[in-house]
Amino acid sequence: MRAILWDMDGTLINTEPLWEQATYELSERLGRRLTPERREATIGCALRDTMAILAAWTGRELTEELIRDGNTFFHARMTDLLSGGISFRPGIKTLLNDGLAAGIPMVVVTNTQRVLADICIAAMGPEFFVASVAGNEVEHPKPGADPYIKGAFLAGVPPEQALVIEDSKTGATAGLAAGCRTLYLPMDDANVPPATSSSKPAGSIIMDEAFPGQQRTNLGSTSLSDLQQVFDFGGQVPTIG
Repeated sequence: MRAILWDMDGTLINTEPLWEQATYELSERLGRRLTPERREATIGCALRDTMAILAAWTGRELTEELIRDGNTFFHARMTDLLSGGISFRPGIKTLLNDGLAAGIPMVVVTNTQRVLADICIAAMGPEFFVASVAGNEVEHPKPGADPYIKGAFLAGVPPEQALVIEDSKTGATAGLAAGCRTLYLPMDDANVPPATSSSKPAGSIIMDEAFPGQQRTNLGSTSLSDLQQVFDFGGQVPTIG
């Protein structure tokens, strides 16, 4: 493991509930509140994909105007929600400090657009990261491979030597498509079923596999050597790339 490529919302920081709130609010503005199942489908999605789900659910045509209106709403609402501060997910601050001390290149790779990503990175501490990739800076955002291919390039390593850490199937699919070892770890306090061998994106790694019997549901007790163990375990399972 020569680099760590971090997803942001729901992996590094506890902002996924804010996106959930904003997405429900936008669906209501469009005329029909999402169900929890349809909301789950938006987790980790880029703006256009989220708007496609909302348009289909509310009976709207997916026009460029609708996408622009959605972008304007999300920007304003998330800026307001983020002004209340952010909190790290369990174990993250320790891992970031340890990764920085060990000289491991770390990159934020998010489908969030740059203007909002920068607010979050500034709050986390930009000194932890050698670079970042935002959703509006690649041709094919997650679940496409582009964000993690770019992230590995910015970290200065081949994709197969980077560990991707993701809380969404959308993001894990992107990591695998880029050829990275990929840890899939859904938020343990979200309305998302826990990962199992049958529910994970094929080729990704879940904690139950790397640490059998330990029931790790977040990174709260995880060290850099544990992440190395996850990476090494990934060599035992099929990957997509």
